[in-house]
Amino acid sequence: MLWLSVHWVAYTIGILYSAVIGYFMVTLLHRALWNRLYRSRAIPIEDAHGQPDRWMPPVVGVIERTLYAVSYLLGHAEFIGLWLVLKVAGQWGRWNEGIEVKVGERQEHLPGRSIYYVFLCGTAASLAHGVLGAIIAQLLVNSALHPDNLFEALYAGLSLIAFTLLIALWAYWIPKKKMERAS
Repeated sequence: MLWLSVHWVAYTIGILYSAVIGYFMVTLLHRALWNRLYRSRAIPIEDAHGQPDRWMPPVVGVIERTLYAVSYLLGHAEFIGLWLVLKVAGQWGRWNEGIEVKVGERQEHLPGRSIYYVFLCGTAASLAHGVLGAIIAQLLVNSALHPDNLFEALYAGLSLIAFTLLIALWAYWIPKKKMERAS
């Protein structure tokens, strides 16, 4: 019975890492990248965030990171590939055409390639946090046999959090001249 409770607690911690910590980290990164994209084109942030369904992507992200962790834990990581195909199919049109954003009286065009890069970075971060939650769960399950696994789980989680924070901070504070040269 103790074996079952240790596994349950480890899996719960891993899935919570994927869903909750992943949510905060991916949201931070995503906002930093979108804000950078809008600022590079002199679009006020309040115009950028006026989309009516802005709440939906974070909900989908929490669900997808949970599915990544569970499918990895169940030994069916191929589900992750299927999910990624579905995500790409849903975004294809935006990447080809880009989107128009109304800024006051004018329309500003955001190129599809820029949108694709934001999507790609957000998906990579979501996948990394989702799978890491499963790996943390596995390390915690084995920590009874190998106590060092507890520190490995903590180190892995903190390392990915730090890496995500660094990328988000970098996106917030890229000097504008560098952004203009890159686009």
